[in-house]
Amino acid sequence: MEIWDRSLKSEPRCVNCSFKNQCVLAVLNEDEFCKTAQMLHRVRYVESEPIFHQGAPVIGWYILCQGWAKLILRASQGKMVLLKFCRPGDILGGIAQ
Repeated sequence: MEIWDRSLKSEPRCVNCSFKNQCVLAVLNEDEFCKTAQMLHRVRYVESEPIFHQGAPVIGWYILCQGWAKLILRASQGKMVLLKFCRPGDILGGIAQ
């Protein structure tokens, strides 16, 4: 799974991404898209590695570029509730609380 965030420096591949039209950045015109893509940083996660934890402080937004992610809520009794399957182009973060 690949995630773009602003925490690490790397060369973004957004301009040639096959999911570009499905991405939250698709609303930008080409110039805005290119400028924004240059500010993003790539982070790789291994399968089953958490991207963020429920209740953790929100440190940014993530755009899922490859693979799938599950958005899971841990209920008060310790059970886990699947809220959403996230796919390439989806934005994650801002909801860790």
